[in-house]
Amino acid sequence: MHLNNLNNFNNLENNGEYHCSGPIIKKPFRHIALTVPSSDITNFNEIFYVEPQYIAQAIRLTNTFQGAIDPLTLNFNFEKALQIANGLPNAGVTGTINQSVIHQTIEVSVMISQIKEIIRSVLGLVINSANFWNSVVSAITNTFTNLEPQVDENWIVWRNLSATQTSYFYKILFSIQNEDTGRFMAILPIAFEITVDVQKQQLLFITIKDSARYEVKMKALTVVQALDSYNAPIIDVFNVRNYSLHRPNHNILQNLNVNPIKS
Repeated sequence: MHLNNLNNFNNLENNGEYHCSGPIIKKPFRHIALTVPSSDITNFNEIFYVEPQYIAQAIRLTNTFQGAIDPLTLNFNFEKALQIANGLPNAGVTGTINQSVIHQTIEVSVMISQIKEIIRSVLGLVINSANFWNSVVSAITNTFTNLEPQVDENWIVWRNLSATQTSYFYKILFSIQNEDTGRFMAILPIAFEITVDVQKQQLLFITIKDSARYEVKMKALTVVQALDSYNAPIIDVFNVRNYSLHRPNHNILQNLNVNPIKS
């Protein structure tokens, strides 16, 4: 696991070296499950915790990281994701992980709690919102349980199946922007490579109280990007071919000093 600090980002805010479209105002968030027609396929279970005027930026970044998905295997290419992240304007990588995190017989609920704390570390930000962390727990829970309704979703790929074992990929992408992130948005794409000593049909109905032998590898990185100073129409970003993935922020962070992270 590799973590950078956010001092550079905090210094920029404190020094007033740039301006965004308006002040960050603490306000309640409303949870909406949104399904829209789109000409672009994504292979992430997308979870956004952002103000409405920044939805376009969150979707644009999601589209960007779709480029890290291997079109043949649908696996998440960690090195490609780093390359994409290091090329984003007004942004920096603040945390990464690319390693095995579970290799034991474990109760699913315990595993969910452990992975939540790993995500907290990789995120590298102090997020106080209980609603956000509830969304994180829900997403992790759905990575390992409630699989039957998700069996054909784009973010899950079934791999090696046998009478005693099941392997699958599962990909999530979090976007977070609120008073805790200040004038930045954090994007956290996560890919799980999961092997369970359970036959697939059984696994589809596994619960948080069940135990099994799991091998779980996590590949993830956190990218923090300055908030856009423009409000793009949401309709544009549902067709990546008509929308620039690297549209410049007109208030560029001249002194953003975050070193690229190498794989």
